[in-house]
Amino acid sequence: MTTKDTIPEPAAKPLESSKSWIREFVYGAVDGAVTTFAVVAGSAGAGLGTPIVLVLGVANLLADGFAMGCGNYLSTRAEHHAAGNGNGQSPEESEAGDRDIEILARKEASITFGAFVTVGSIPLIPFVVAAIIDREINAFLYSSIGTGLAFAFIGIIKSRATGRPKHKAILETVLIGGAAAFVSYFVGWLLRGLVDSGIA
Repeated sequence: MTTKDTIPEPAAKPLESSKSWIREFVYGAVDGAVTTFAVVAGSAGAGLGTPIVLVLGVANLLADGFAMGCGNYLSTRAEHHAAGNGNGQSPEESEAGDRDIEILARKEASITFGAFVTVGSIPLIPFVVAAIIDREINAFLYSSIGTGLAFAFIGIIKSRATGRPKHKAILETVLIGGAAAFVSYFVGWLLRGLVDSGIA
């Protein structure tokens, strides 16, 4: 029977990471909402129509989500393998550690990807509705409201995970997302002339 002191470090870390899903969820959710809403804001600034917003938004959502999940998987494996290489493990301990690292890496990558796609889809929902009902609605306004609420929700989860005051965590998350959206909208507005002239 092994004790906590005899468990090799790489194998122990997965067992001690009971709150890692919160970190990975926040990481993926923030990036998903920020990047997708940035696409929406930039498209709105450029005056692009609903079909184009959906094409760009969905492509960004899936491609960036997949890239983030893969990046998380590779970085988690590298981090834990690097820690294990300096512990002088036996072949048996190393093999057990590798299995635990693989499980942890897949779990964290899945959480990151799932959070990215789930929360990142929120800015696109009003545009999907507009396309389905085939009516002109202020999709960008509804997208902004929905995304703002998503940021607030992420801030609440972050505050519970980090112990920071709830209002500070919410404000920080909303400001980060708002700043990214403003920059994207402004760039889209600046380049709107390219769309109007038919160059883009």
